[in-house]
Amino acid sequence: MVKPLPKKFKMPQLTTYSGKGDPYDHMQNSEAVMLLHGWEDAIMCRAFPLTLTEHARIWFNNLKEGSISNFNQLRKKFIDGFLINARRKKDASYLLTIKQEEKESLKDYVERFCAATLEVQDLQATVVVSGMLQRARSRDFQKSLSLNQPLTLGDLFSRANKFILSEDVMRHINAGKRDKKRKDRDETNDEGRKTGRGNEHR
Repeated sequence: MVKPLPKKFKMPQLTTYSGKGDPYDHMQNSEAVMLLHGWEDAIMCRAFPLTLTEHARIWFNNLKEGSISNFNQLRKKFIDGFLINARRKKDASYLLTIKQEEKESLKDYVERFCAATLEVQDLQATVVVSGMLQRARSRDFQKSLSLNQPLTLGDLFSRANKFILSEDVMRHINAGKRDKKRKDRDETNDEGRKTGRGNEHR
């Protein structure tokens, strides 16, 4: 595993891990950056420990010499070593608790629902569609999902975005109508006050 770093090696900015927090998150983020730089397995094994601090660094230093021969082994040992800190994934039924509130916009609801899907283990598109179909308040959106169910998450959120845009347009139109009514009412009141003052001077 011991291989000298390239002469032009430059360590990218990687988040550090002290032993607290989800080890999966740290491993996935670090691995994604290293792969983006095109590093080979041996270089990844040399670079990853540089992201470890405090208790995590002590854990790494206590590994038996020669116990890691590739990055897959390092990944497994790291996850196993800090598994107790991993966030517990929820099952699909959790999505049924994500209900659109009475005054919540479809945009805010979809964003909240989308964030919730990241916490679900073994996520399936059919389950996500079913959850959103049952818990969204927009009748038109529900009808669209019911009549022609999206087959992928991409299709689902693309469909939702169309209804979000439509909702935004209607909100602006209604706001414009309210402003016009308010303006007309104010002008009527002004005319009434002017007429009243005119009668007083007669």
